[in-house]
Amino acid sequence: MNRFAALIMILSISGLGTACNSTVAQEAAPGRGEPRVINTSGRAIVHVAPDRAELTLGVETRDKQLETAKSENDARIRELMAIIGQHGIDAKDVHTSWLSIHQEYSSYSLGRKFEGYRVSNTVMVTFEDISQVESVLSAALTGGVTNVGNVSFRHSEDRTHRDRAREMAVKAAREKAEAMAKALGQRVGRPVTITETMPTWMNPVGNANFINEAAAVGSPDEGDTLAPGMVKIDARVTVAFELLD
Repeated sequence: MNRFAALIMILSISGLGTACNSTVAQEAAPGRGEPRVINTSGRAIVHVAPDRAELTLGVETRDKQLETAKSENDARIRELMAIIGQHGIDAKDVHTSWLSIHQEYSSYSLGRKFEGYRVSNTVMVTFEDISQVESVLSAALTGGVTNVGNVSFRHSEDRTHRDRAREMAVKAAREKAEAMAKALGQRVGRPVTITETMPTWMNPVGNANFINEAAAVGSPDEGDTLAPGMVKIDARVTVAFELLD
């Protein structure tokens, strides 16, 4: 083979390799594109009868002498603790959760006048028997409590019911996506992203993952003024599904 023929053969082989690489790149390119998606949301609400309750009770005292205001507050808190204990509430379910001391002033034309000290303390009570809430609250109000922060009801199996509500919400989102895709002559594929939507507010016991509220829809026992009703567990999700032809 002469030198000219050998050169032609080398160039032909090099060109063939370049063409093959280009074809592979063109075939792989579509796989790198973003999938078409359809975004839907799902919501589910589970109602359960509460079997737990939390009650927040506050005591405020005022005096121009800090020691007097604090001492009186301590005495009334001890009295409140004794009242709660008399109703059979376990000591582990009772604790003080907040203490504050403020100087109070009144305003008048020539300036500010010191009025004294305000001492506030808060006791939180957890009930494993919600039928005790009414009697404890009534006794506490006659025993020196100056304010009631809130009464919240919940269920001991909150996590189980929350998981069930979330699962129902996901199914609702997929059903909605399938209905929308069908109307467009398309199909729903695998989920691409899923997000749980948090409530816009926190429930009284401080859990931000689900809405937990007591509604006065139950029938209280004779003489009671508190109606626990049903605990509402609300789950919301947003899911993006692949949209297929």
